[in-house]
Amino acid sequence: MAARSGSGTGTIVTVVILAVLSLGLFVMTIVFWSQKNRERQALDTLKVEMAEFAPEAERRRDDIGQVRAAAKAEGKSALGYLSESMQKSMQLVTGSPRDTVKQLETKIASAAGETSGSLLGVLSQRDQEIQNLRAGLAAAEAARDRALADRENEVRRVTGIETSSRESLEALNADVNRYKDQVDQYRDEMNLAKAARDAEVEKARAATREVETALNTDITELQQQLVLAQETSKRLQEQMRGQSFKAGDEYALVDGEVIGLDSAENTVFVNIGRAQKAVLGMSFEIYSEPTAIRPDAQSGDYPAGKAAIELIRVDENSAVGRIVREKRGNPVVKGDVVANAVYDPKKSYKMLVYGNFDSNVDGVATMAEQSDIVAMIESWGGEVVTELTGQVDFLVLGQRPVLRPQPPSTSPVPVIDEYMRQRRVVQEYDRLFEQATATSIPVLTENRLRTLIGASGGR
Repeated sequence: MAARSGSGTGTIVTVVILAVLSLGLFVMTIVFWSQKNRERQALDTLKVEMAEFAPEAERRRDDIGQVRAAAKAEGKSALGYLSESMQKSMQLVTGSPRDTVKQLETKIASAAGETSGSLLGVLSQRDQEIQNLRAGLAAAEAARDRALADRENEVRRVTGIETSSRESLEALNADVNRYKDQVDQYRDEMNLAKAARDAEVEKARAATREVETALNTDITELQQQLVLAQETSKRLQEQMRGQSFKAGDEYALVDGEVIGLDSAENTVFVNIGRAQKAVLGMSFEIYSEPTAIRPDAQSGDYPAGKAAIELIRVDENSAVGRIVREKRGNPVVKGDVVANAVYDPKKSYKMLVYGNFDSNVDGVATMAEQSDIVAMIESWGGEVVTELTGQVDFLVLGQRPVLRPQPPSTSPVPVIDEYMRQRRVVQEYDRLFEQATATSIPVLTENRLRTLIGASGGR
């Protein structure tokens, strides 16, 4: 029994040991299985995380292999190597190792603008632009230096001009001040002179008004006296008709006669010569008979003769005259008479010449040309007098002078004096004509005179 008890104990112990071992094995199996599951889960997680960093397809790429090799050579992981390289690159490019590629792109776009090229290309382009800008800057600085030099030269030139201008201006100001003083002095003198002149002018105007009033009074009295004188003259003419005061009808007398003709030479011979006071150049009108030398009853004009001659040769008692005008159909014949109002072989005519004449036949009659008429009359033996008396044979009147409107009393003294002079000339013209008419003295206009002396052809 005791033996069976020992065997049974061993069996029990064995069974117990086996049971314990089995239990331990089971526990160990459960533990290892649990650990295996955890390891499998960790491996799966690692694979997922690995795929996030580097998928299998990318890990087989050559460039990734190069990165792994470079990292292995430096004893670093590929990811650490890439991170460190990324930080160094960002440090070099942006200055901030923690910048991302997106931030890098943003900064590049902000600095260089939108570009599809590389950063080195952009840098190269910018470097070229910088070089160009530096070259332009150098040229600009050179131009600036030249401009500064030119400015300095211009400043010096302008300074010189300003100095010269200032000196000239000071001299001009001095001259202006001197001239101003002189002008002020002249102004004072002119004011004094003007005041004195105004006083003289006013005095002269007052005197002129007094003279004008006196003249008007004298004119009125003279007009009254003239009316009385005309009436007296008419009575005296009736009482003393035929006496010496009245001019005779000498204008109806002939001066000579045509005694021969030379048709070939267009000349005539007349019976007057040096003994009869004839001179070269004297002209005559030729009439058929003495009675033709009478003024027209209506107009008072003398008729032109049938011809006019000019003496071209003068002998002792005869002369040769060249025909300067001849009427067609009425030729000069022997026995025709010749006449010249200025010439008379037996006496010297007295004439009074007054008015405006047109001796040069230019269409303008002036008082100055009166002297030409006087010279012609005197050269042909006539006598020119200055007073209209009973001994005057002819009154030779030119055109009546034109009297301009009377200027106002405020006009300058010379203007008033000139008007008064012209007025006296016109009044004298009218007086002579009225006196000659009243005393029956023949009045010859310039046209009548030219007709009678054979110069009506415009000579």
